[in-house]
Amino acid sequence: VLLHAVEAGISTVRVYPSGRSVAIFGDSGARRSLLLSFPIRFREALVGSFADLAGLSTGRECVVESTFQLETETGIRAFRISVLRGLSGVETVVTVIPDLRSVIALDSIGFHPEQTEITRRLLSMQDGLILVSSPAAEGVATTIYAMLRESYRAGSRVVTVEETHRFRNDGYIQLERHEVEKRFGGKWTRLAETLEPDALMIESVSDKKELLDLVHIARRGIPVFCGAQGVNLSRTLETLFSLEVDPFLLVRVVRLVMHQRLVDLLCPECRRAVPAVPSLQLVGENYREKLETMVQEVTFYVRAGCPRCRGTGYSGKMALFDLLPFTPGVQHQIFSDEPLEEKLARIVGENLRSAFPSVEDLLRRGMVTFDDVFPFFR
Repeated sequence: VLLHAVEAGISTVRVYPSGRSVAIFGDSGARRSLLLSFPIRFREALVGSFADLAGLSTGRECVVESTFQLETETGIRAFRISVLRGLSGVETVVTVIPDLRSVIALDSIGFHPEQTEITRRLLSMQDGLILVSSPAAEGVATTIYAMLRESYRAGSRVVTVEETHRFRNDGYIQLERHEVEKRFGGKWTRLAETLEPDALMIESVSDKKELLDLVHIARRGIPVFCGAQGVNLSRTLETLFSLEVDPFLLVRVVRLVMHQRLVDLLCPECRRAVPAVPSLQLVGENYREKLETMVQEVTFYVRAGCPRCRGTGYSGKMALFDLLPFTPGVQHQIFSDEPLEEKLARIVGENLRSAFPSVEDLLRRGMVTFDDVFPFFR
């Protein structure tokens, strides 16, 4: 069943009671289909068979989750299984973990050309720390994996730590955070000393102490890619420079700090053009003239809803980025005598590679609503 799901493009397989039967349904995102159906007496055997693939117990009080792999004719495929107790007994959900080999590249994640060039140049150094902040964890792993694929080829010893596996990448040592807690006591330094990675990826750091540990790992020559939750780039920089570490060491180790925000992309089949134009009242002074020009040249759209987008009006999401590369000029500015808040404001104002070119491009192509990208105009 699972191998058929992979070949058929099914992303999720569910096993649960349906009337007097136990049904196995497949969900591909666009549609849901019945794969198999058995008399209800076979439910425990079916759930147990799926759990056995992952080496899980299905006892009465058991609610568990794990990842496992199966070998196919085209290679190894990874799955995530959740065994849970529903109202009518034990149920199973198996998710196919996407393979990254053909879906994620640096050119496809939302950088505009200047940002792509800057990031490639910094990645080619293969050292230091790259920090990706975001209001939520969604999308951070995708961004970091794209950078890893750009700079580390087959044979490199890349160690990744995610909260939960969402992607599979051949050749990487992929761990979940709970495994790091169990095997290394949650210590990034112990993990690095034991596994000796050529590069280390941490999807999310939980506090300043973890971030400080990663700075010291990067200082030892191991490239570190990590994510952190933050409301904007300035707040992320404040957190970074409040660490108890010599600022000289920090600026020598950090290569790039970026902040990403996800925007919804309109469904091209049902988006609807509107005659109204955005109000300029709340637009920031830096963007007012650009928006006035766009109002004269651009058709604005809103979402509608159709069968293709399942009534949502959207076709997916895209990340937009503000980048601050730690160039020699930025490093020099860090050592000025200004108060930290004023210093960081000047550094951001003079060196930021903002997401605005990407925002303007999306609006001109009718791919987003103005309301969804309005925060970039403030």
